[in-house]
Amino acid sequence: MRSGYFTFTIDTFTGQSESIDVKNAQIEIDAGYENKTSLTIFEAKNHAAVDFNIRQLFYPLKTWEHKTSKQVRAAYLMASKGEFEILEYSFEDLTDMSSLSLLKAKRYVFAPPRIEIKDFVEVAKHSLGATPNHSVPFPQANSFNRVIDLVSVLIEHPQSADALTHYYGFDKRQSKYYIDAAMYLGLADKRKNKQNKSVWVATSLAKGLFRLGTDARNAELAKLVLSFDSFATVFLEYVKSDRKPNPQFVVELLNRSPDFEYYSGDTVPRRASTVKSWCEWIVALTKT
Repeated sequence: MRSGYFTFTIDTFTGQSESIDVKNAQIEIDAGYENKTSLTIFEAKNHAAVDFNIRQLFYPLKTWEHKTSKQVRAAYLMASKGEFEILEYSFEDLTDMSSLSLLKAKRYVFAPPRIEIKDFVEVAKHSLGATPNHSVPFPQANSFNRVIDLVSVLIEHPQSADALTHYYGFDKRQSKYYIDAAMYLGLADKRKNKQNKSVWVATSLAKGLFRLGTDARNAELAKLVLSFDSFATVFLEYVKSDRKPNPQFVVELLNRSPDFEYYSGDTVPRRASTVKSWCEWIVALTKT
């Protein structure tokens, strides 16, 4: 549909506000749900997006604010492999696109996993002192859900680094971090396509895991992560203390791990945040 006519302001990089006039811009609404008091407009993505254009919520809100006397709400939905994340946003001032704020966020799965932490503890104990993988840089990619989503994209079709960067809205460095994370776990590999260009593909291991249901897949991915000494060590400390480990303590643990025998300086603290985040993801599987 078309937006009609309206004017709004938006902040610029210089800190000044810019006024913009809109005249019948094309807009798209993925879904709209109405009850007695409100109309909720949805922008939806079928992958775990890193970022999105605020315009996709703001223009529909501006268009509909005068079409109904009900409250018009804006929601952003990400759906990926049976998991759904919904974020509701509001604009404190509907004449100012930069007044966006997050009201609430919820995450759902169709079939909650039934995973016991003791299963992971046994895997972790057997992984202490495991032979490190030095063929790929140690992961620096804090969102494990995004690693999962990236692998699911590779299963559908091999992707170049540029294609993945564009798909997720990453910068090239961030894109490389997540590709390296998938390769480190043995879920992705680099190949040459028919045009002799480098692409990343899902491995047979990844394809086998992703044929499982969401809960079984996540359990096996968690065990895969815990097959590395560094993750196993931090995870066991997490379980032992029953609370998130102190970041500095995580760094101390990693400095003693064979996974980090060739790392030094500020490299370890940067990787420590990934280890901590992935271990938190594993623990959360047992509390859903």
